[in-house]
Amino acid sequence: MKKIILGIFCLFTSFTSVAQDSPKVQELGLVFRNLDNFGVTYRVGTEKSLWRFRATTLSGRISRSDVADTDRSSTNHGLSVIVGREYRKALENNFEFRYGMGLGFGFQVENEEEEDLNNVGQKTEIRNFRYSPSLRFIVGVNYVVSEKWVFGAELLPFVSYQITDRTVDGTNFSEPRDESISVWTYSVSNQTVSLSVLYRF
Repeated sequence: MKKIILGIFCLFTSFTSVAQDSPKVQELGLVFRNLDNFGVTYRVGTEKSLWRFRATTLSGRISRSDVADTDRSSTNHGLSVIVGREYRKALENNFEFRYGMGLGFGFQVENEEEEDLNNVGQKTEIRNFRYSPSLRFIVGVNYVVSEKWVFGAELLPFVSYQITDRTVDGTNFSEPRDESISVWTYSVSNQTVSLSVLYRF
């Protein structure tokens, strides 16, 4: 795992360069995707290239349902942090084209509980702790509303190595059962599109 993270870091640092000029542009704003995924972003650099720092909630769902004589409840919470480098090119009519790359790390906790309504007291609990280091690509546009305000939209396709530590417990188990699942994931769909509202200073 350490070799994978080191390899991603080396690829990232070879793609980017450290800016020698003093910061000329700073932006602070909100980013969001759907209604259960939002966060904050801070960007600093020049008009043509900026470092970007982003923290986003992965989700915060609490749900409950009754299916086939089973009472099922679940909670889902998480946080994702992305650090990257963004390059910009001015277009016509106050638009800017943006592209770049970033490194991300996500942490997510999921708890599920099922109770058999036909057998009082019979329950099953599943706890998932998920870690996701990732390589993110940045493609998007800005619309500069004024000197201080910017609206943005970006696509963040990614490649991620996801590790899930799972514990299953319940009345049908003599003791908790632990397992670990590792899988490579990637996405280039519109589910990775996010919107932003930025204040420039």
